This record gives sequence, C-alpha cells and structure tokens, in this order.
Amino acid sequence: MDMQAIAEEPAARDSIGADGGLPAPEMVEDTPSPEEEKAEAERVLQNARLVEGASWFLISGKWWRQFCAYTALEDGPDFNIGTRGARPGPVDNSDLLATPEGDALAGQDVQRLRPGLSADERELVPKELWECILGWYGGGPQIERKVVLVGKNREPLVDMYPYVLTVVRSEQANASAIRVVVSKSATCGQVKRMICARFGASEEQSYLFDYFGDRRSGPPLEDGKTLEEAMIEDLQKLLLLDYLPETARLPLIGASQQDVGAASPASVGADDEVVCESYPGSASNSGPLRGALALEGGALNRSSAGLSQYSGADEVMCNGDTSKVGVAGLSNLGNTCFMNSALQCLCHTAQFVDYFVNDRYKQEINTVNPLGMRGEIAAVFGGLMHMLWRPGASLVTPRKFKSKLSQFAPQFTGYNQQDSQELLTFLLDGLHEDLNRIIQKPYMEEKDSDGRPDEEVAAEAQMYFKARNDSIIADHFQGWLKSTLRCPQCAQAKRLCTSIKFDPVVYLSLPLPATSTVGLTVTFVRSDGSDIPRSYTLRVPKEGTAVDLLQELALAAGVDAEAESLCLVEMFNHRVYKFFVARDKITSIRSDDKLYAFWFPRRLKSNAQQFVVVTQKKNSHPALVSVPVLLTLEEDDTVEDVRRAFKACLKPLQLETPSEPVQCMQMKQTTEAGSDRDRPSLLEDSYRFGSDDRFRGAEVEVHGVGVFPTAGTLFFVELFWEEKDLRRYGSLDALDNPVAGVNAQGARDETPRLSLKDCVKRYLQPEVLRGDDMWYCPRCKEHVEAQKTLQLWSLPQVLIIHLKRFSYSRYRRDKLDVDVDFPIRSLDLSDYLPECSAELGAVYDLFAISNHYGGLGGGHYTAHVLNVDSRWYLYDDSHVSTASEKDLSPSAAYVLLYRKRSTVQTAHGDGAEEKAMDVDV
Repeated sequence: MDMQAIAEEPAARDSIGADGGLPAPEMVEDTPSPEEEKAEAERVLQNARLVEGASWFLISGKWWRQFCAYTALEDGPDFNIGTRGARPGPVDNSDLLATPEGDALAGQDVQRLRPGLSADERELVPKELWECILGWYGGGPQIERKVVLVGKNREPLVDMYPYVLTVVRSEQANASAIRVVVSKSATCGQVKRMICARFGASEEQSYLFDYFGDRRSGPPLEDGKTLEEAMIEDLQKLLLLDYLPETARLPLIGASQQDVGAASPASVGADDEVVCESYPGSASNSGPLRGALALEGGALNRSSAGLSQYSGADEVMCNGDTSKVGVAGLSNLGNTCFMNSALQCLCHTAQFVDYFVNDRYKQEINTVNPLGMRGEIAAVFGGLMHMLWRPGASLVTPRKFKSKLSQFAPQFTGYNQQDSQELLTFLLDGLHEDLNRIIQKPYMEEKDSDGRPDEEVAAEAQMYFKARNDSIIADHFQGWLKSTLRCPQCAQAKRLCTSIKFDPVVYLSLPLPATSTVGLTVTFVRSDGSDIPRSYTLRVPKEGTAVDLLQELALAAGVDAEAESLCLVEMFNHRVYKFFVARDKITSIRSDDKLYAFWFPRRLKSNAQQFVVVTQKKNSHPALVSVPVLLTLEEDDTVEDVRRAFKACLKPLQLETPSEPVQCMQMKQTTEAGSDRDRPSLLEDSYRFGSDDRFRGAEVEVHGVGVFPTAGTLFFVELFWEEKDLRRYGSLDALDNPVAGVNAQGARDETPRLSLKDCVKRYLQPEVLRGDDMWYCPRCKEHVEAQKTLQLWSLPQVLIIHLKRFSYSRYRRDKLDVDVDFPIRSLDLSDYLPECSAELGAVYDLFAISNHYGGLGGGHYTAHVLNVDSRWYLYDDSHVSTASEKDLSPSAAYVLLYRKRSTVQTAHGDGAEEKAMDVDV
C-alpha cells in the first residue's frame, strides 16, 4: 500500500492571518475575472478522480456557496453580502474544525474535524483546485485529507476522519505515550514500523497490541491486517512491547481456556468485550452454572436443562436464580447510538432470540450467495446475540460488529451520526442474503396481471419470490403490498389499461404531514441602545419570504413595522455573511443560520440613506471579537459620529461606568466585509463617509418593514477595541449570546396530534407519478402521469413501521417532531387488508421502539424495549433502566416494532399464551 495513506504527524499549520487563516493576497491587476476562475475550476473538477493516496482539501460549505454564486459555477440562490456576484473574502474553514467541548483533541497538535459534518457544510476539492483558490483568495486553515480504499470492495474514499491513536510502551498507569495520525486502511505492520521508528525500537523484536480500555486484548496485531480489519478504532490506545507475554496467546485476557474454547467462533473473541456483574445474593461457583431458557407467552424463563456453551471464570457468571437476561447495554463507540438503538430492537425480537441464541442460524449460513456477505454478517450478529443474552451480562462493546458493518457498508464507516432505520434496512437485507436457504436461484420471468384475479396474481408473485428467497427474514418479517397503476389517458378514452403488481415489503415507511410553518431564531438589536439584544424564536410560513419573517419579528419585539425599519442579515464567523433581499425565500434559510435583525428608530426618508457595517477587532490581536453592528449614516456623518452612534448602540451592554472616556475606536475602512480588496486605511475622526466613493459597497433599498440591498449605499468599517474597554462591555458576550425575548406567539407548531392509523391512511392514499417516476403505458406507447394506489395485501409476524420524520431539500433539512399516538396493544390493521387476508388476523402488540431526540446532526437515539420479563426498559447506549408505558414518547418514536398475535391468542384475548419456543442461553 502507498505509504501516503499514513502520516507520522499532522500537517503543520500555516501561518495564521487576522481571521484565523492565511492572509488574503493583495488585489493586483492580473487577478482573474469570475469567468476565468469558473473556467479553471470546471476544468479541474471535470478531470478529478479519486485515486488512492491523492490529496483532497476541505472547504467550508458557506464559503464555497459564495464562490459558486460569484463565479456562477453552480446554479443556486444569491448567498453573497451586498449585490449579487460580490467577490467572497478569504477562505474561512474554522467552522469545520472540532471544538474542545466536542473533541478532547481539538485545538491541540491534531487537526480534527467537527463530527458529523453534512454534505452542505463542507466541500471536497482536489489539490490543484485548492491551490488555485488559495492563490486567488488566501485564507485557511488548510485541511488536507487522503484518498484511501475501504470495505471489502476496496472503494476509493476521502478519509475525512483519519484515526488518531495513542501508543504506550508499558502497561503501567503512568507510561509515557505518543500520538500518531493514520488512515484506517493502513496496515498494522506499517503502523508498527512508524511507531518503532518514533520510539527507536527494533521492529523485529517488537509486538503491537490492541490496548482498548487500557487492557491488552488478544495476541499481537497481525502485520498484514489493516487497522479496520484488526478492529482498531479512532482515539484508541495501542501497546508496543519488546517481549511476548505468556498470556498474549489467549483471545480474551482474564478468561479461561474453557470459556474461550467453548464459545462459538463468531461470538466471543478479542474484538468484543463482555462486562458482567454479580447481583446481590449470587453464589460463587468453582464450576460452570447450568440452566436453560424457554420462551413462554413472551417471557424468557429458566428450565432445568443444561447451559453448556457458556462457562468460565466466576466474575462473568451470576447466580441462576437472581441474574438477569436481556438487559445488557451497548457501548457507544463514537456517534453509534443509532446502531445501538437499532440493535437493541432487533436483538429483542423473540424469533431472533430463538434462532440465533440456540445456534439454529449456523446450519443455514449461505457463504456462496453473490448477493450476500459470505455469511460474515450473520456470524457476527449471532455472536453479538450470544453476548447480549448471556446471563448476567450488563454491557457489551460491539467492536467486531461495527468493524464488520463498516467493511460491507462503507456508508457506516467512521463516526458520523447515521440513521437507525437505514441500519435496520441494511442489516435485515444482509441477514436475509447471508441466511438464504436457496443456494441456486432459478431464473423467474415476471408475468403481467393481464386481468387475472388478484388472488391468482398474488399467489404467483409469492411463489416466484419464495423460489429465490427463503430465510428467517422472509419467514417472519416479510409482508406483501398490492400496487395498482392506472393510465389517465386510457381512462379518458374509456379503455382499460391497468397494471397490478404484488411486491414484498419488510417495513412500512409512513409519511407524516409536513408542517406549514418553520421555527427560526433571530437576534433583535436596537441600534439606538434602548434595550439589550434579545433573541426571538418565530414561526413563519415555509413558503414565505424575508418580509414575512421581519413582520413576525416586529410583532414579537413590539415595534411598529409601519413607522420603523428593520434590516435582516446572516452572520458567519463574526462577519456579515449575507444581507437578505425582499424576495429571499424562507426555504433558503437553514435552521442553524445565525440571523440578526437591526432596528432603526426612525423611518428612512430616502433611498439615498447610507449604512455602515462596523466589524469589531482588538488592538492587541486582530481576531474578530464579536458580530458586526449595523448603523445608519446621515449624508455628512464623520467617523466621530459613527463612534458616538456605536457607543449608544452598545450602552445596555456596559457593565460599569468608566472613570475615563472609552477609547475604543480606531477605525479602518474596507470595501466589503472581510474581502480586503483594498488595503484598509486608517480613518481620521473628521473623515466624512459621503466624500469618498472608493469604499462604497453594496446597495440597499427601503421596502416596507425591511431594508434590503438593491439601492442606496453601504460602508464597511473595522473598529479596534482596547482590552480594558472591551472588558467593561462584558467582552460583548450579550451580542453573541443574547437573552431570550418574550415571543408574541408560541414556537409550537400548529399541527394536531396524529394516530398511527392516520399515517397508514396517508401511506395508502393514491398518488400521481410525475417527472422521472412516470409510467410507460403499453397501450399509449408513452410515459404518462399514472395514478398509483397501494393496498396492504398481507402482513408479517413482525411488523416494522418507520415514521418518516426527516425531510430533505436542497437548502434545508428538517425533522418533524409531530406527535403520533401509537397503540401499545391491539393495533388492528384488519380493515386495511382484503377479505381473503383479513380472516387470518392482523392484531399487533408493540415490543420495541427506536427513538430519536433532538434535531438533525446533533440528535440522539435510544430504544424502549419490552424485555422477556414483561417489563419495559430504556436502552440508552451503555445505560439500561426500567421504564413504563407512559415513558414512550409520541414525538420521539421513529421506528416501531410490533409482534402479531397468534390466532389462538387473538381469539382468547390478551392473556392467552403463545406456543412456547425453547431457547438455550
């Protein structure tokens, strides 16, 4: 492998300019035009390829959109400050970097990215384009990443989150350590070679160990394995020894040979950790405990049969009468709460407990299925089931499962927050193919319905599917949908053209009604200093404009929209990023955009009114200290007038009355906020802004309640604080973190509560297929906007219901926190089935929920599960606690898992017992 995939030390930071990046290059006569920059960027991007070892660079998504709007490189809204097409300032990538609060290594010698960066928050460009941009604009910091090959298929991928590993030379608590930055695709041999060189150790006489949790695990790492294959994780410790300990040949340190040897190959090993606790009253036994479990009426109970496959040291076994099963948590390996939530739901599915814990899956592993994963996903999942259901287990660290998941599904590589429903979908599909009982799949040609009875067409579709797909997933999770397509042109011509198909389905993905409003937070600043800055969370129509937002703000803040004026801007990294124009759509505003509205106490009299944007810095350090302040200018205002107005605006922030005049404002003037297109010049107090056209920037217009940049004049001024004066104003913290204002309206959405059946009805409503989804009508011989209707045909034993809480558009990602009332018992879907299927019964009881709390990117997943002891538990990563039915949240529920009642149980009510399934654990 190319050694470019690993690096001994992070790249040295470039010299830092005033804004945390490289200084902007001075504007010279041969600066390329926007058209020239666009042509060069297009040329580089068209020829760019992901090649192993190649360097790519990250750029802030906000800056990239400004660049695209300036050069017309991509179609999109105007993101620029001032007039459309204004040249962006220096590149500012500081928003991509992790903060000390979110990453212990942030700001140290390792350049770490903020976890969970979305595609619209960052842009990846090849090295050649980065060098062009750096020459045109300057800025930084430079964030370089390498292309590596990941997964079983060795797919090229930019390694945005390389591993940072800590290496120690001794198992002593105070052992010295070094830190190395490596790619997950680097081999253990390459890493050992690098570490030995750093320590000055002999590579031939050194042994590298997994030191996860400050405990040496397993034999030495194999030189030929990649870190990913060896299940080494980011931020993990490694141990380098110059001798081979006797215990290094045991897969589990602290476990007996009997314990290790008795476990199934996929269940217990150096890559998965089981922590068991002894409960009060448990006995110490010199030999293995023996027992068995049987599933009766949904509860897991002990019988007198033997438990043979688990035995070993006393500390991992508990008394058979008092130990618990099914209450083990899962360690969070770094943003893996989505995985833990999904796994807890699946691992508590009764059919899976019976099938995997009793090792019935081993006889059905299909290692030759080209659509499968050589049985490896089934094996590692079976091993995980064994550990979760081990008596007395309280915590499992699923490192092997996470590593295997990343190998076969690169989208789950790394530690970005993911979607629990997407993981469930992948896992069920992977288990189905790995456990498919069909070895040779016959070729089956699908036939048209051709007017035949639905029962005949459905039976034929099910027979064809069964001939190619036969697994535990198909047995218990597979339902069927009837899909009907009708041609509107044929219907008008009074001729019948209908297509009927029956399709297998593993889960129902139910739509939620989109809210008609959206919540946005705006900081309201009174330019006359009559009050402190306050933040308001407002609900505005999603299809509204910036004018609608300002009108709602005027009502909430108690100002007269007809008599005064407001100017809406977006701030980014303590600079004005964008002035909103009247036509700007609310849909172009992201929920995390930092919005400010400046209020002017008098109505503007003319379109010639001038404005000044005051950017704030310190004399002692040129870094920006707070967001800019927007002020109005009279025709003959001087620097001294601006200074006086600025002090008046910030007066409510003043913590103490100064004994001497505040000497804050040396002023320099630039053309645009942060662009530095002309070298800033120091302004004298007597300087009149209207006397010099060189520094005029964007134009503004008065439009009802808002001030928008299409006519008038803007000036940009840099203001320099003295440190002692800045402290008197609380370091301007109240500008960046304003207190909450009292809203004139609540931020709660007006959407009423829904029932689960309401969502089912929406799912089954007819829809018209348009655009790329149009249907080709065999009679009309063209694509038509057909009407599509879905109907539930048959439902599985285990029904998975996905509530579509997340919506995505080009400019916005939303989560719908709509309350959905779901029944815990007796969900009856018989009314949605045809008569031929409804007679079999479709009454379900809830047994598991995957919950999502919070917003996109920063949310958290948990699971509520009905355990075999008939009690609800909350599984929050490693923390497991009892819960009750009232704890199940209608607004957080994301994926619901229901179990169908048997016909006997349905006939005799809730208390009827199901047929017992023997489970040995």
